[in-house]
Amino acid sequence: MPGGQRFDNHSTYTRTSPGSGLVGDWKSTALAKVPPNTLTIRTSSNDDVTLTLSAIKATVNGKWDGRPYPVRSPIAPKGATAALSKIGTDGFKLKHYVGAMIVEVDQFTLVSDGRSMVEDGTNGKGRELFVNVWDRRLTVSPAFAQVQTSNDAIFGTWKLDVANSKLAGSPIKGDTLTIEPTANGFRLTQQSEFATGKLPAHVTVCNFDGRPCPTEADNSISTRRVNGYEIRTEMLHAGKQVGHQTTRVSKDRRTMTVDSWEQGAAGKPIHRVLVFQRQQQAGAP
Repeated sequence: MPGGQRFDNHSTYTRTSPGSGLVGDWKSTALAKVPPNTLTIRTSSNDDVTLTLSAIKATVNGKWDGRPYPVRSPIAPKGATAALSKIGTDGFKLKHYVGAMIVEVDQFTLVSDGRSMVEDGTNGKGRELFVNVWDRRLTVSPAFAQVQTSNDAIFGTWKLDVANSKLAGSPIKGDTLTIEPTANGFRLTQQSEFATGKLPAHVTVCNFDGRPCPTEADNSISTRRVNGYEIRTEMLHAGKQVGHQTTRVSKDRRTMTVDSWEQGAAGKPIHRVLVFQRQQQAGAP
């Protein structure tokens, strides 16, 4: 604990709100005498992060920059701070300080299925204190879920900027994407135009959970949210991955870039970079 107290704790946590990756609410089933706990991780459009632990009424408002930020809690010692830093895309580290001294380091790692994460806690000298396993569970209403995702920069209507895109031989003349938030992901309506005219609008609905979502015929995609400005997508055919793409929105929310690699004829990779310009503001929550 930040105050130097020792305790033994092994808990299983379940997700109680939607979220992609580590973001969301997690509720523990406590063992021994440790009370049930809820871990809440919230991020905002400017990459701020808020972490809350209900059992000790502790809150940290900071950024993923590794710098110490004040800990607000009725039991936190004077001078208590915490620093948050990302570990790749599927983990983060939480360092607890009292003054300039590190008293505890917690490392959170998301399991590959996206449904659990493991917390390894050590003291300031690296000696293991505890290991917690957190399991994801979705139990909230779609209305609440939409509030948690609708501020993401990706949502809105986007028009393809053909002149600034690298189409790699694609005959497309125009493309308009309308991306709307759903309970746990998004609804994409695509209107593409070729020399022969416009194609009928095509709709894809998918969650940010990495599970395949059908697009057409034997094709599907799986999508994960990295943060409020970026998503990563795998393209599949008959269940096999044939490509991947990263979608990023600029910090001013005006430009969206889709960097795409996919398997072409004879297995030769095709690289496209599609640049889209926003046509309207993202929907309000």
